[in-house]
Amino acid sequence: MDYYTPVVLVMSFALLALFITPGYLVGYREKGILRRLSTTPVGPARVLIAQLVVQMTTAIVTTVLVLGTAGLLWGVKLPSNVGGFLLAFLLSVGTLLAIGLFLASVLSTTKAATSMGSALFFPLMFFAGLYVPRELMPAAVATIGDFTPLGASVLAFNDAAASGSPSLTTLAVLAAYAVVFGVAAARLFRWE
Repeated sequence: MDYYTPVVLVMSFALLALFITPGYLVGYREKGILRRLSTTPVGPARVLIAQLVVQMTTAIVTTVLVLGTAGLLWGVKLPSNVGGFLLAFLLSVGTLLAIGLFLASVLSTTKAATSMGSALFFPLMFFAGLYVPRELMPAAVATIGDFTPLGASVLAFNDAAASGSPSLTTLAVLAAYAVVFGVAAARLFRWE
C-alpha cells in the first residue's frame, strides 16, 4: 500500500481533471451558460480560475480521505516533510487541472470531452504505474513515464515520502506542463 497510495492519489486527481472538469465546462458551453456569462465582465480567466478553485477543493478532500484511509486501514505512514508533500500536491493537481481546463477550452461537446479524457487517462495511468509498478517497468519505459504528467506526479509524491522533497527535474516537468496547458487554456477558451 505504501507504493499504491501515491498512485491512487494521482488517479483520483486524473479522474477529476480529465473527466469531471472538462465535462462541467463543456456542458456549460453546450447549455448556453457560458454564452450568457460572456455578456458579463467575468472573462475567461475568472471562469477558469473558479473551476480551478472548486476542483482544487475537491482534490484536497480526496487527499485527506485517501491518506486517512491508507493510514488507518493499512498503516501507511504520512509524509514526514509536509512542505515537500504540499509542493508535490500543488504542482500535481495544478498540472492535471490545467490539462483538464485546456480540454474544456478546445472541445465542443461533452461526448468529445469524455472520449479525449479516456484517450489520455489510460495511457497516462500506465506510465504512472497503476497497471505495472514503475520498479518493474523496463528502464526506458520508466524514464518516459518520468516525463509524463501522471508519472511525474507519482514520482513527486514518492520523492516527498522517501527523501522529503521532490526532485528539481520532477518539479520542472510538472511546472512546464502546468504553464503550457494553463496558458493555452486561457488563450483558446471559447464561450460558444
